[in-house]
Amino acid sequence: MKKRVFSMILALLILISLSISAVADDGFDVEQQESSDTLEEMANDLNQDLDILDEDVLPNENETIVEDGDVVVLEPASTGESIPEENKEELVLDEENVNSDVDEFSNVIDGEEEGYFDAAMESVAIDQAVLFDQEGIRITAKNLETDGWSGPELKMLFENNTNRRVTVQCRNASVNGYMIDTIMSCDLAAGKKANDSLIFVKSSLAQAGIDTIANMEFSFHIFDSDTWDTIIDSEMISIDTPAAAEYEYTFDNSGNSVYNENGLEFVVKGLNTDSSLFGPSIVVFLRNSTGLDLTVQVRDVSVNGFMVNSIFSCDLMNGKCAIDTITLMSSDLEENCISEINEVELYFHVFTMAGWNTVVDTPVVKIVFPISQKDGLVRDDDGIYRYYENNKFVPFSGIADYQGGSFFVANGVLCSDANGLNLYDGVWYFLSQGQVQKQYSGLALYDGEWFYIVEGILNDSKNGLILYDGGQFLVAAGRICYDVSGPWQNSINIGGDNKWYFLSEGQVQTQYTGLAQYDGAWFYIIGGLLADYYTGTVEYNGSQFQVVNGQVVF
Repeated sequence: MKKRVFSMILALLILISLSISAVADDGFDVEQQESSDTLEEMANDLNQDLDILDEDVLPNENETIVEDGDVVVLEPASTGESIPEENKEELVLDEENVNSDVDEFSNVIDGEEEGYFDAAMESVAIDQAVLFDQEGIRITAKNLETDGWSGPELKMLFENNTNRRVTVQCRNASVNGYMIDTIMSCDLAAGKKANDSLIFVKSSLAQAGIDTIANMEFSFHIFDSDTWDTIIDSEMISIDTPAAAEYEYTFDNSGNSVYNENGLEFVVKGLNTDSSLFGPSIVVFLRNSTGLDLTVQVRDVSVNGFMVNSIFSCDLMNGKCAIDTITLMSSDLEENCISEINEVELYFHVFTMAGWNTVVDTPVVKIVFPISQKDGLVRDDDGIYRYYENNKFVPFSGIADYQGGSFFVANGVLCSDANGLNLYDGVWYFLSQGQVQKQYSGLALYDGEWFYIVEGILNDSKNGLILYDGGQFLVAAGRICYDVSGPWQNSINIGGDNKWYFLSEGQVQTQYTGLAQYDGAWFYIIGGLLADYYTGTVEYNGSQFQVVNGQVVF
């Protein structure tokens, strides 16, 4: 983030210089001369103020230094290598989600949302405490005020008990677990004190969705004002406000995940076309769980197939998140006649803040516009169906609808190998390759028993006879009654016809005609039904019996 400030100041100097040159070439009157003088003064002031930048900007292994007068510019070094096509990952973003997220983000990215913290927050009373007391320099926290024009201000007393001029700046600041841009550079003459503030930039807080400050973390970078020699870099300092006790720490990683390996998570949240003076920006969520303090940059950025310059360098402390922007230079877009961004390719270069050692160069990410919404079940490029909510993968378990069907999902992934009866939330579903078979009604085998299914769901309230595959079966609570054999009455109390049927292991024996015993008496059965209409003589096992109204009379 701090390197981005440096780049923006340099770009502003270039714009100022070009404006001066243009006026000089075309000729100017006295009024124009005064304007030019003012621009030159602004440029000189900015050059003089570069010494308050809070860290040196050094090249990493993929950058070279180009000196132009007193200005040092970092340029990517060409490796002469291209990344194979198979290493590219394609991403299709969601336009609706991006518009909603980015519209809110664009209102505050340049600090244009007046009163953002004035209305949402009040001054927070924190305990006055000594934050740092080493090398003859003492820093005491006094209060946190949230009504500052640029953002909330941590008021501090600085004391220089040394015999040299010192400057105190802030490093690696975060609020509620999000890396946040800050403003602070306090100059102290030898033996002097000063009241100054650490400002948490409100646009940076707003883009992270922070409207309550529960925790602040940062360190101090202290150096000799005359020689720029480092005096000391403090340990990380953590301050909790009274809100910390009940604050729920949440991190919005909704969007399209482009990299999630080895403790690093990068999510593209969308495209913002008006968030920066220098060009449109890709909004990115970043999370670092590697155990290392890192810097994340991008390499080989192209738009619609044309290489373009970009602005992006995000310092990401271990255990922290950030929402930052990859700015695409509008001058390059115009030079390549790009009026609409359809496709962006890039890869992330990640290295340690201490030592500049490369941690990872991700595969090339291909971001395609316009953007598609990911909600519910979505078939990803690897052919696997996953469950999303607002473009965020969710480890959902249950039944999810997709293109008119219902599917069984476990831990966010469709269970394509799920077949037969499966239980979820007290309901048994009949599945085939993970899909609920809504068109199926009949019997299904589970754990050696048969159950009655109606439109893909076990009907455990069914009692009585059901038809299946040309036969009739007795079920109780949706399960075939294998323990029922002999005459059985299909009572009207369970919706039956009140007739007596002859069963064997729960199935009506429609092929059977003969006598059957029930409760000590014998009855005449024809085609599996009690023949209560029959009176006469019947032969059974070589003997003849007299039957009256279907019952044998002895």
